[in-house]
Amino acid sequence: FVRSTLVLRQWFRRWNGRMSWLAPACGGLACGILALGAWFLTARLGNARHSVFSIGYDSLEAAFNGNLTVGIIAVLLVAKFFAVVVAYASGGSGGLFSPTLFLGGMLGGLIGMGMVESQHFGHWIPALPPDSKAVGGCVLLGMGAMFAAVIRCPFTSLIIIFEMTGNYSLILPLMAGNMIAWQISRRLQPIGIYNSLLLQDGVTLRKLPAYRGAQDYRKLPVQVIMTHEVFALHESEPASAALHRTSGEQRCFHAYPVLNADGQLAGVVLRDELADSVDNETVGDIARRKDILSVFPEMPVHEAARQMVAHGVRQVPVVSPAEPLKLLGWLTLNDIVRQQNAADA
Repeated sequence: FVRSTLVLRQWFRRWNGRMSWLAPACGGLACGILALGAWFLTARLGNARHSVFSIGYDSLEAAFNGNLTVGIIAVLLVAKFFAVVVAYASGGSGGLFSPTLFLGGMLGGLIGMGMVESQHFGHWIPALPPDSKAVGGCVLLGMGAMFAAVIRCPFTSLIIIFEMTGNYSLILPLMAGNMIAWQISRRLQPIGIYNSLLLQDGVTLRKLPAYRGAQDYRKLPVQVIMTHEVFALHESEPASAALHRTSGEQRCFHAYPVLNADGQLAGVVLRDELADSVDNETVGDIARRKDILSVFPEMPVHEAARQMVAHGVRQVPVVSPAEPLKLLGWLTLNDIVRQQNAADA
C-alpha cells in the first residue's frame, strides 16, 4: 500500500505546469469508476455498498458483526485499495486515517471468514469462537495492524481501536498484532509514509531528531542523508566560468554533476579538473573523459559507501532507478560520516 502510493504520487508529480490540474481530475475520475463498479458488484452479490464513496464505517460495522459475505468484502477491499492510492497520489482531498482502518478491517474480515469456512472441513483451530465473534475479532486485529504498519503508531492504534469499539477483550492479541505489523513494515519500508512524502518533496530528513541519531544508519536509504538541492554545472559552459561559479557557492564540493541541454546527467567533473583546464575547454569536454558512478535513492547507506570506497570517489550523483540520467540528489562521504557521528553521539 505504501509503496504503491509513493510510486504513483511520484508519477503524478511529473504532471507539472499547465498539466498539473489533470492529476486530481484523473484521480477523481478513476475513483468514481472504482466506486461505481464496487457498488454495482456488491449489488449483484445481494448487498449494495457505497463504502468506496464514503468513509465506510457502516461496512466496517457490518463486517465486524459478520453480516458481509466473502465476495462483498473482497470487492470492497480491492476497490477501496486502488481508490485510496489513486486519490491520495493524484492530490485529491482526504487522508490516510480512515482508509487505513477500513482496508485493515476488510482484510482482517476476509481472513476471519476464511478461518471460519475452513473449520467446516476440520477443526484445525482449537477453541475458535462462534462465526460472528471470530470474524469480528479478525476485523479489529486487521484495523489495528494496518494502522500500525502504515502510520507507524502501534500504541496509538490500540487506543483508537478501543475508543471506537469500547471492546477491551482483545487487548493482548491487538498488542501482539500491532507490534508484529510495525516491525515487518519497518523491515520492508525503513522510512514511513509521511517521511517518504517529505523526501519526495525534497526535504532532507537527516536534520530530524528521528534520523539524526539513528543507530541503524547503515540501513537507512541514501535519500535520507543526500543533498536534494544540487548545484550542477552545464556541459556547454567554459571550464573557467564554471570554476568561478563554484567559488561563489557557500558549500564547496570536491566534484559537481554536469547536465546536458535536456537537463539529464552527462557526467561528473572534479573541481581540480576545472582549475587545471586549458583555454576554450568546456565542462562537457572534461566530464566525458571518465565513467559515471551513481547510486539510487533507495540504496542502503552502507552499500553506497562500499561502492564509493571501491571506486575511490568522495561524491556521487543520486539518480532515479527508472531514469538513470535523471539527477535526484548528491551524496558525499562527508554526509555518511556526519550520520555516523550523529548515531555514535
